[in-house]
Amino acid sequence: MRKPIVGWDLGSAEQGEKAPGTARLIIQQTLALAKIDVGWQWVPTVETRKSPVHDVFNNCKAVLVPGHQISIRNTFRLGKVWREQRCDMGFCSNGLVPLGSLPVVSNFFDASLFEFGKTWIQSGRMKSFLILQALSRLSMRRSRRLFILSNYGRKKLGEYFPSVKDKLIVTPCGCTELPPASPTVPAWAKKLTKPFFLNVGLFSENKNQPRLIDAWVQRQSCDPSWPTLVLIGGCDSKFFVEKIRPRHAKSPRPDEIIMPGRVTDAELRWAYENSHAYLHAAFAEGFGMPIIEAMAAGTAVCCSDTTSMPETAGDAAVYFDPSDSESLCRAVERVRSDEALRLRLKTLGAEQARQFTWRRNAEIVAFEIEGVLREVFKN
Repeated sequence: MRKPIVGWDLGSAEQGEKAPGTARLIIQQTLALAKIDVGWQWVPTVETRKSPVHDVFNNCKAVLVPGHQISIRNTFRLGKVWREQRCDMGFCSNGLVPLGSLPVVSNFFDASLFEFGKTWIQSGRMKSFLILQALSRLSMRRSRRLFILSNYGRKKLGEYFPSVKDKLIVTPCGCTELPPASPTVPAWAKKLTKPFFLNVGLFSENKNQPRLIDAWVQRQSCDPSWPTLVLIGGCDSKFFVEKIRPRHAKSPRPDEIIMPGRVTDAELRWAYENSHAYLHAAFAEGFGMPIIEAMAAGTAVCCSDTTSMPETAGDAAVYFDPSDSESLCRAVERVRSDEALRLRLKTLGAEQARQFTWRRNAEIVAFEIEGVLREVFKN
């Protein structure tokens, strides 16, 4: 019998501008899976030759499947390419599977597409939300296995769609290893004159930067010693003009709310290591990778008490209600004023971060793919 062939779509690894969090997860999972000796032949498919994972495979050549819009590319083009490559099954790394009958497994990184759809609608992306929701439903029906990042996500998705509950396999992220910190102070950090709290993530209603800025402005007005806030991450121009800039303009000390945009990984590591604490205020997360990155860098963490975040952070964080500015500020004040607490959170955080490895994630995925191949060849 010939060696099985598994198509492996990696197009979303190139979506760093639109979905940097998801792209980072896919890249790290790919690097870990490529190191595992498996009993089948991979056929990786990428969008362009510039893919950050194009050259990680020593024994197979990546196949180009171009397509500017990832939903159209995966739904209508990917299946044809896999059939031409004589694939026995496919692995979709971003949860969007092709039409047809080829057996597939898929990552399903974020159940919040169903739980927090209003944040898409509020940001004017109703059409995108409806399309992605419909394609996600198709993917759940088509997939033999659905890899999800947390037990929380598995529970919630199983409640929304009981028919897929037995397909859901928890595969937590690994802790992404960042490069050493920038040896010099980043240009944006030269404005810092006092301790700062750090937030990392693409600006959105769900990531909650508008409320975070509002809370900061309010405390700045009554507390001259209130720390600086640094918000690292990309921001859509419309969202910035409508939601962020007007709030920032109300600050009595605007130089103490710093928004450098996207930064290099070396600068991100510098920010984690030099911050007073890390502050994650999202309403919903499939996992919350920056929480673990901060812990691994030796940073104390405050984070939301919703969705998967308590599962990710465990006992190594101070929690708050992301919908309540007072709750958020109380958590900041606790960590800000209690050095013993910060030291304890750093110790617990380092231990928590070590629990998450990409090797373990890759081993679970490979084990489940092998199980599906046995089902395919049995039939």
